[in-house]
Amino acid sequence: DRIDEAHKVDELVLDRYGAAMEPRLRSLYYQKIGGKLCRTGKVREGRARILDAIRAHPLNLLAYAQYGLSLLGSGVYARIHGLCAPLWARLRARP
Repeated sequence: DRIDEAHKVDELVLDRYGAAMEPRLRSLYYQKIGGKLCRTGKVREGRARILDAIRAHPLNLLAYAQYGLSLLGSGVYARIHGLCAPLWARLRARP
């Protein structure tokens, strides 16, 4: 499935370039990977990656929110992600 493939690509990028990344970018990759794992039912693995994101950049507030959501399970996580993703996309697109 596409989310799983995207997760694997993010893992490859992180494995290859993670050591050279600044903490914020490395945190973003861990966060993206963790979120994708949570949405595909691998909540324990996803939560571990989200914790890696928090360790890499403790001021990544969205990672804390994702960690909390991951405690509610994969189904709830995926539903809330589906509701929030369009909002985040619009906020990021603003100049």
